Order: sequence, then C-alpha cells, then structure tokens
Amino acid sequence: MTGLEWAVLPMEMPDQGLWRSLRRVALRIYRAAFQQRLLGADPDDPYRGLLLSDQEVDRILSALAERFVAPSHPVLSELQRAEKVLEEGLDQALCEGSSRWGNLVSRLGLSPLERDLFLLALLPEVDPRYGRLIAFLQDDVTRTRPGPFLAIRFLLPPAHEDAVWACLLPDAPLRRHLLLRLEAPSHDPTAPWLQQALVPDERITRYLLAGSASDEQPFPFLHRAHPGPPLEQLKFASSLRAALQALVEPLATGRVCLLLLEGAPGSGRRTVARALASALGRPLLELTRPPGENNPLSPEAARLAAREACLQEACLFVRDAGPLFLDAWSELARSYGVPVWLATEGVLPPQRLPEGTVRVGMEWPDRPLRRTLWERALDSRPCETGALDEVASRYRLLGGHIRDAASWAEGLAYLHGRHTISRADLEEAVAAVVMPTLDDLARPVPVRHRWDELVVPEDTRAHLREFAAAIRKRDQVYDAWGFDRQRPLGRGLNALFTGPSGTGKTMAAEIVAGELGLPLFKIDLSAVVSKYVGETEKHLRRLFAEAERANAILFFDEADALFGKRSEVSDAHDRYANIEVAYLLQALEDHAGVCILATNLLGNMDDAFVRRMHFVVHFPFPDEPARRRIWEVVFPKEAPLGQDVNLDELAHRFRVTGGHIRNIALGAAFLAAEDGQVITMAHLLQAARREFQKMGKMIDEADFAPSKAQGSCPAGFLDALS
Repeated sequence: MTGLEWAVLPMEMPDQGLWRSLRRVALRIYRAAFQQRLLGADPDDPYRGLLLSDQEVDRILSALAERFVAPSHPVLSELQRAEKVLEEGLDQALCEGSSRWGNLVSRLGLSPLERDLFLLALLPEVDPRYGRLIAFLQDDVTRTRPGPFLAIRFLLPPAHEDAVWACLLPDAPLRRHLLLRLEAPSHDPTAPWLQQALVPDERITRYLLAGSASDEQPFPFLHRAHPGPPLEQLKFASSLRAALQALVEPLATGRVCLLLLEGAPGSGRRTVARALASALGRPLLELTRPPGENNPLSPEAARLAAREACLQEACLFVRDAGPLFLDAWSELARSYGVPVWLATEGVLPPQRLPEGTVRVGMEWPDRPLRRTLWERALDSRPCETGALDEVASRYRLLGGHIRDAASWAEGLAYLHGRHTISRADLEEAVAAVVMPTLDDLARPVPVRHRWDELVVPEDTRAHLREFAAAIRKRDQVYDAWGFDRQRPLGRGLNALFTGPSGTGKTMAAEIVAGELGLPLFKIDLSAVVSKYVGETEKHLRRLFAEAERANAILFFDEADALFGKRSEVSDAHDRYANIEVAYLLQALEDHAGVCILATNLLGNMDDAFVRRMHFVVHFPFPDEPARRRIWEVVFPKEAPLGQDVNLDELAHRFRVTGGHIRNIALGAAFLAAEDGQVITMAHLLQAARREFQKMGKMIDEADFAPSKAQGSCPAGFLDALS
C-alpha cells in the first residue's frame, strides 16, 4: 500500500489533545485499509463499490463463515507501535487546559469508545480523503461517512458489538448531548441502522476545528450579552443588592445552579443576570424564544443552549422558559455544570423547587429610586423644572420602562428643536412605552373631558378628587409612611362607581385618568367572559398583568355582570361560576394597579367585592339645576344655537340623565345640519322625542310640542321616565 503515506494523516494542530486523538483513530483507518489490500480488495478497481464480482461474493461468504482474521505484515506492526506511542501521551494532552477536545470530553463525560466513535465521524471533516478511504472500507463509493458497522468492525475487538449499540442509543451521551446523529442515505431513507451514517454536530465541529472564532453566535436563538455593571452599582433597593451579592459565592461553587428572577418585563432581570455573570467572571449567553406564541422554545434548543454555555464556560440567561419547567432546566444546569437563570413574569405559584434552586423577586422601585433612575437614563440632560419629580411621583414605572421612555423623550425634544426636555415630552414618552397590548380584551379610552364638564353634586366631586389624590400619593403613604407593612391586601386601589345609567361614571373615570396622566382601558366583558372552563381566569390574569406593567387604569363597566353575587350551588355550572367570582376577588386583592368598577345595580354586586373597594362613589340622578348645568356644557362652542333655545325649559321638561341629554343634543345637531339651519328648539324637541322612543317609553305627541310659555311643562311629562 505504497500510495497511502503518513501525509494522509491529520496535520499537526494547536490542540495537542485533539491532534493525538484524531491521529490515533486515523492510524486505525489506515491500518484497516491496508488489511483490506492484503486480503485482495483493490481500491483501484473501477467497479468497486458498484458491482459485486464472483470473487467478492466468495470473500464475503468466507468472512461470514469465520471471524475476521487480520493478516500479518511489517507495516501493520509499525502502525500498531505508532498507535501505542500516541496513546502513551494522550491522557496528558487531554488534561491540558488549552485542549478544547479535552474539555469537551471531561465536561460531557465521554467514555473512550464514545470518543473514538465521534472522532471516526469527524475524520472526513478534517480531511476529505478519509471519506474515500471510508467508502473503500464500506465497499460503497457513495458512503463517504462512517457507519456503525464500520465502527464495530475496526474500533472494537471481536464479540464487543453491543458496546457500539449502547453508545448510539438516544439517551447515551453522544446523542443526548447532540454530538452525533444517525443519518440515512438520501436515496434510501429506510436504510437499516448499521448502514446509516455517523454525522458529527456542525457546531461541535466548528468548536473543535475553528477555535475561538466560532464562539460569537452559534445559533440564531442564542447570543452573547454585554458585560454588566458591578453589583454594588445596580440601582435597586439595598435589600435586593445585598441578596444578589450573597448569591455570588454559592453560584461560583455550584451549590446554586438554577436562579429564578421573578418580575415583570422591565424590572431589571436582564441587568441582574449581566451583573451576576460579571461578578462570576463569566460571559453571559442569552436565550430567547422565537417570536410568536406558536413558536415555543423546543427542548432541543434548550439543550443546545446549555451545551453551548458549557463549551464557552458561560452563564445562561433564559428570557422566556416557555413550556419547559423547573425540573427540566435544573437537569440541564446540572448536566452541563452551568448556572442557569430563568426570567419569569410575576411570582410563580408555590411548588416544590429542585435542589439548588433560589428565587429572587424583582421589586418595584419606590419614588426616590424612580427619580434616580430617570436622572441616570437621561444622563443629566436638562429637563423642565419639576418635570422629573412629577413623572417619578405620578408614574409607577420599572427601570426598563424608565430607560425606554427617557430615550423616547429625548427624541421628542430633538424633533421639536429643543435641548430641554419638557414635561409634555416625558408624559408622551411614558404613554408610548407602557401602552399595554390588550386589543382583544379591552380598548383604550381617550381622555376628552375635564373637571368643569362633569356635573355632579359637590360631595361626589370631592370624593372623586380624594380618589385621584390617593392614586397620586399612594407611594408616599405605602412606602415612606410605612402603611404597606400594615395592609394584608395588595398595593392597588379599587373604586366602585354606582348610579343610574348616564350619570357620568365613565366620564369621571376619564377625568381621573386624565388628571393623573394614566392610560384608561375599558374592559370588553364579551371577550373576557368565556363559557370554557379556565378561560375567563386566563383572560383576567392577562388583563391584570398587562395593566400593572403599563401602569394603566382598568375600567369595568356594568361590573355586576362579572362581579355578581355568588349563588347557591345546584350543579357543576354554579360551582364553577362561584369559583370564578372567588378568583376575581383574589385577583383584585393582589393587583397592584388601579381598577374602577361601574354598576347601575349596586344590589347585584357581591358583598365581598363591595367590602374590598377603597372608594364607593355614588352618582345620583341629576335634579333640575344639575340638568340645567349639563345643558350648558353639552353644546360645543362651535355649535350654532338658535335664539329660541331655552335651556331652563329643556332642564324642566326633560327629566333625564346626562347621557340622554348628550344624545338629544347630538341628534338635534344632525337634524339642524340636514335642514341647513342653526340648532333650534324644534330640533331639540324632535331629538328628545326620538330619544324617548329609543328608551321604549310611552309618549304623548303633545308633550313634545313647543310650549306656549317658558318653563311650562306638559301634564304628566315629569313622570314619563319614572
């Protein structure tokens, strides 16, 4: 076999452990090919691997009848001696810290046979000429990658075939760690197991052969995060910083392998992960799920990410664990010896935690800390006097939201040609950044009304202002004054607006949200309430989570439909309906935001809900002076009113609520626009007639005729709405 010289073997590599290991396996392939030549196989036969001759059939039958006996030859002896020389220094070469192959073997616990199987599969990647030798040995010119049968024949002594089978089982290290896969030929997808090809993982091949150049971003779902700040520089509560600093030593020693960072998006979970990785002196790999709810993180992607963290001696930060849960992540962390940190939204329910797991709750920043975060995010850029104090007090935001809003506000200031950031810039930026995504469950309510448009008794107005003040000052009361420690319930504030339809409950909710600069979302009960078991709770959980993230006010109109009284249990449906009400009760207690419930029927509300309301504001039916005031403010200043319009008469005649008055005014405006005239008393009376018809009330045509004297009222008209 003079055509096969030592130059065919792998050239020397910087990784001595890999070079010696590959050279050793290459010698075996070299020796096997030489033996085939001695037995009469001719690699120069143009039909070899394509056609079976009579001589070839006889040779196969002879081999099946008797065990393979290696021929003797001086070259074979020389090859065996060279292989032993390589084996003598192999262990020492693998133990060198610079050997990536040695690190891989030790970290993944590969046995000697598993190493040889992988290196056999790797040989054609190192030098394509080995593919031709392997095809020669497998007697098939198309099979340039080794198969299990080749490994059984040339890597093991006789009667040890079961060892190869065991190494290639799905739960064996080679396949569990995704180092090697079995691949059937493209022309024969149903080929037997022994005829399938051993294919090394592409990422592992690059890791071993390309060195550090392959470490940047091996997978689209995994990337390196920038180094984080020192733990002592984190802008968190001092208690949280102390807890994180205490975790560094157990994370470094492996006593803690799984860390749960519980909090809302923007709470600083990624910042904590970067800072902890820097404290450990390790890089940080960040794993993200593919976009879209239908693309969950697969178990294979999770294992690849953990394996990569092992190869790069990095920490792994998982932003959304998806369907994989704690036991699976704990197993990955321990298998690969890497710290794994999971970012979870909110606090996980009570459950058994795997050994070596620690939970860290990301706290919401208080007002002074929010002020500091605003200053840091704006990098000392000048702001309107008092603007930062105002937004820090008004908006209960997380650090991530503050950072994004500050960047947005800077852009708005540049857009308007100003160097100083105004209060309006900050408020617009906050609204843009934290606007929740609740299009399918709620709709945003634009703020169009002011306090002077709301016509209610003075006590009701004062009650609403007290509610707004409580929202504005709750951080001061709960945090600075310590009332948070004395409350068994959550930090949220809940108000119940009661009164007949059209008395101003929705308008009051708009005005309160507008004064505080908070987004208001009106809940679509038809989308929230579901006939399917568990769906209503799922929708409500999402509602409360999104509202808390966006610092939004949730407005439940006709709340008695959702928060109604619990009934006696007569069947499974009643039992489940009561469970829904109990869940709502608990959700309201735990919610840290603001909820406004409105109902026309206070008697239908569950007593437990009413007791848990911080504010119950009553909106009475408007009396005549109140109706007169509503008529004054219902017409925009641009609306052309006729000289005959008598607001006193309208207030006296029509004993209706503000909502109906607005409908009448709008209807009269349409009639006047069609007639090409100003809005006259006749238009208002006709619109009032249509409004009464819509309400389903019995009417007398004489009631809607123009009165002969100002302030007169047709007999019996006042009781029309009774």
